[in-house]
Amino acid sequence: MAVHWTCAIPRENPDIERSNLLSDAEWDALYTKAEEYFHKHDDVFDDSVRHVVVKNTILSEFPDRGVCNLPLAVQRNEFDSSLVTWSGTDVILGDQLIGMLSDPKQTRFRILVLYEL
Repeated sequence: MAVHWTCAIPRENPDIERSNLLSDAEWDALYTKAEEYFHKHDDVFDDSVRHVVVKNTILSEFPDRGVCNLPLAVQRNEFDSSLVTWSGTDVILGDQLIGMLSDPKQTRFRILVLYEL
């Protein structure tokens, strides 16, 4: 069993996919906060030739479908803008993770390598 994390983080369609347990305002607030943690961007690849070619091809074939960039959990690298940093646990937890790992007595959080029950 495995997990494949693609870093795609679109919001669920409210009419088809999303639960009605929360109001639209609650969903929006929760999505907005989560997108901050994940460093959501939908413009990181706007200058990519491949991105532009694929998007323009889709737009020309399906002009009325509302084609837009897929929101991704990614950001431009702060030291080299030609690189990107994909969001994973290290990005999401950030400095909190460093604090948790530096003083294990202060937290219940532990990373167990190859741990089996």
